[in-house]
Amino acid sequence: RFLEAKVEIEAMEKATGRDVWAQFLDAALCYQADSYETESRFAEILSKISADWSAMNDRRNPKYMESALAYRPGRLLPSDAPRNLSFKDFSPNWEAVRDLPPETAPSQIQALIGESLEQGRFIADDNTAATAWLWPLMDRHLLSQKPEALLPLRRVQQAELQKTGAGGSAGSGEFGGPITLFRRYPWTDAGQRQLMEYARQELLNGRAGLALRSFRDVLSHASDPALRSQARTCLWLAIAQQDNRDEFDAAFRDVNLEERYPWMGGTETARVIRDRLEKSLPAAATPEVTAPRLGDLDRRLVKIPALAPWPLSWQQSDGWQQYDGSRWLFGDASMKSFPFARVGMQLHDGGLLVSSPNMMAWYRADHTEAPVWQRTARFTFSHFRRHPGIYRPPVIGDRIYTRWGYSDSLSSDVAAIDVRTGRQMWSTAQDNSWRSQPGRFSGVRHWPLNDPVYADGRLYLLAVRTVGSQTDGIHLVCMDPDTGARIWTCLVARDKMQSWDRWPPEYWHDLALYGNAVTSHQGTVYCATGAGIVSRVDARDGSLEWAHRYPRTKYSKEGPDAHPISWGARPLVAGNRVICMPRDHNGVFALDTDTGRLVWQNAFVHPAGAVGIFEGALLVYDHRTVVSLDLATGATRWFRPVEEGVLGDAQRIGSSIYVGTPRGLCRLDARSGVAIERMAWGEKERQILDFAILDKALYVVSDEAAPADGFEAVASVKPPAAGAADGKIRFPLRRAWRLARANPQLYVPPPEAGLDGGVFLLSDGVLERIRLSPAP
Repeated sequence: RFLEAKVEIEAMEKATGRDVWAQFLDAALCYQADSYETESRFAEILSKISADWSAMNDRRNPKYMESALAYRPGRLLPSDAPRNLSFKDFSPNWEAVRDLPPETAPSQIQALIGESLEQGRFIADDNTAATAWLWPLMDRHLLSQKPEALLPLRRVQQAELQKTGAGGSAGSGEFGGPITLFRRYPWTDAGQRQLMEYARQELLNGRAGLALRSFRDVLSHASDPALRSQARTCLWLAIAQQDNRDEFDAAFRDVNLEERYPWMGGTETARVIRDRLEKSLPAAATPEVTAPRLGDLDRRLVKIPALAPWPLSWQQSDGWQQYDGSRWLFGDASMKSFPFARVGMQLHDGGLLVSSPNMMAWYRADHTEAPVWQRTARFTFSHFRRHPGIYRPPVIGDRIYTRWGYSDSLSSDVAAIDVRTGRQMWSTAQDNSWRSQPGRFSGVRHWPLNDPVYADGRLYLLAVRTVGSQTDGIHLVCMDPDTGARIWTCLVARDKMQSWDRWPPEYWHDLALYGNAVTSHQGTVYCATGAGIVSRVDARDGSLEWAHRYPRTKYSKEGPDAHPISWGARPLVAGNRVICMPRDHNGVFALDTDTGRLVWQNAFVHPAGAVGIFEGALLVYDHRTVVSLDLATGATRWFRPVEEGVLGDAQRIGSSIYVGTPRGLCRLDARSGVAIERMAWGEKERQILDFAILDKALYVVSDEAAPADGFEAVASVKPPAAGAADGKIRFPLRRAWRLARANPQLYVPPPEAGLDGGVFLLSDGVLERIRLSPAP
């Protein structure tokens, strides 16, 4: 409706001009959508009133002018900069040095560089809702100066470095390693060379993203021609491993191709180096992927285990959730359709991994009637409407990295699962530093908030840390994928995450909806916490570089068409911008990757998820609309209503967007949003819950469960030998069926009742006999 109203207002302006009435409609729409542009829109009205009081005489305007005059400035601006990260505001110190020419105050600058490395040295900018680490601010300022103006600073740093005796490779340990040494003495030859050696080792170890960032640091700070040549060659090598042709071409754009650079123990021209590295990249003009027609897709039905992908016992303050045969009821509120937990599906080496918050199953890609193996988790109850987001754990080699293990409604651990057998290879459940919990309300616990992300040989994920019953903030955790050991942690948010004090996390009644994975990009990790903060962290050592606060939104809407769930998306990096769609914010916004400052915001789109980036546009969708936004401005290019509702996760193949609905599948043109073709599911006895198009096959998940005894193979479970039945329970057990009842209680009839065989359940005053075999 916001998008439709915006189109009507723009059409009216073209026809009648931007008079006061049109300005007010625009301002009122911005206000209703919680747009940051609201204040400027009302300011435009007030300025026109001041210039032309006759505008007040328009019969349409008086009451609206009163509203404009009563508007409170600042109500919808970005929230204040994050001041809860335990930092000391160094703005006065920085301002005292920033305006001085660097050649006149090298000692003062070096002293402030040293201070900036101490914990919590940040600068808050209330106008942009961003908090920035002092060190990168100073570094960007110095890099913008003329090289000769930095000569006095280079001398001061070199003299101080010689006094400490840290000029050699062994001395860097006193400062915590080559990265910290470089930050303290970035303009010295020793600091640059040690960072160069560190980056080389990272490149040899296959961590190209971490190496790339270090090579850029050396190249931007070094003055020695030989060191600069080495850094540039290594930079090209690291970029070539990123498989990004646009960035590869940009790296050679301003280079003299006939100049010689170090190469394989000798030297080669930049042209020869480029040609050799180019062979490993995708073709320059990669042919556009052909979007398959709906009728050409090979349809395969995926039968998942007979287990609800998320518990249905969400308790509300005014009653329990119930189903009346046509809709789900939440006390006095209702929804037309239950927000089914998304099912993640991904192909890997001839297999299909199907995952949801409490189920993981592995199938042969050509046989999806029954899983090869499955892992499931049971829940006792879930008091509140907490949704952990889409579960799509990364599959790397022979391992699946996932959040696993549950305490009621919240995952409690991270684990590595063998992709072929489902066997657990390691878990943080055995790590005392992860979940040291002597008692239920004491000890230290970490609770993973999203799927791990694998990048540069490491795992990254967000986790909330609790000490006793109190929240100790959200941390970005970097882990070793081979063992699960933590490499470093970084505090990225310390907002209050609960409404009940002194209760453990599984009882939190929080408005935030967690679950979006982080994004690792060229040695940097971007985090959308779901707690009102987006942040950027140096992936090499976990240093927080900036944090941006955005206004949080309560998702609980009223009315029969309410959709309380927004799945959101992980941050998307596009050039020098990171696009954010946190689950606790209504709208889309873009931040500058270097500073965290707001570039644009579109409040008229409340996305439920992201399709991706295509030809300079961001493709997103909500529960009933698919939208294309311009990456440069955030303006809406086109939108396509889907009246029957969007089912599952919309996806793009080539120039087509595939959108599922309860009725069928629709293919849209990604450039215009025009519907190309439609196809009905054609199911009469099944309800389609989710879908995915993978390698020209359409995988469809329905409400028909896999048979309990339909495992293709259970390698680790051997049948009991003949005559071995001795009355003892044999493990592992496998549930054959499940029967849901409201408030069930076991009933033991007295002997005189003459009722033998089966199990008797008393449910809401109704007594029924349940047959144990073969089915209820």
